[in-house]
Amino acid sequence: MQSVKQTLIDLFEQNIWSNDRILIAAQTTKNLPDKARQAMAHLAIAERIWLSRIRAESLPMKVWEDLSFSEIETLLEETGKQWQTFLDDADEEQLLSDIAYMNTQGDAFVNTVRDITLHVTHHSAYHRGQINAIIREAGGEPAKVDYIFYMRD
Repeated sequence: MQSVKQTLIDLFEQNIWSNDRILIAAQTTKNLPDKARQAMAHLAIAERIWLSRIRAESLPMKVWEDLSFSEIETLLEETGKQWQTFLDDADEEQLLSDIAYMNTQGDAFVNTVRDITLHVTHHSAYHRGQINAIIREAGGEPAKVDYIFYMRD
């Protein structure tokens, strides 16, 4: 049976892989509505915010900021590497430990690192689905970002 740690590492590697593909698909779609770029920025910012919460760091970013594709690409690359390092360095006990944090409305919550990591990957998948729908509506080619495509690559 696979460990919690390895499962989270695998899911996050797929998350990074899928983010790369959706970003390329969005950037190469002509006449792409701004809402796709805005959703991509939100996805990238949310991944960074959650990692900052786990690390108990403050982050002066709002959940919805207007970023260029270049800024999104940089943020995704940096954040992906930081998530990978965090997960590689964490032990099972850390991954199952509770993290106390405040959401963007100032409400206090406690969740495990595992649950936060699962949330991040699911949240990003949700928004990649939205972005793919916008790409299709604009006449572009949606990215194949499902886990099984990652496993086949």
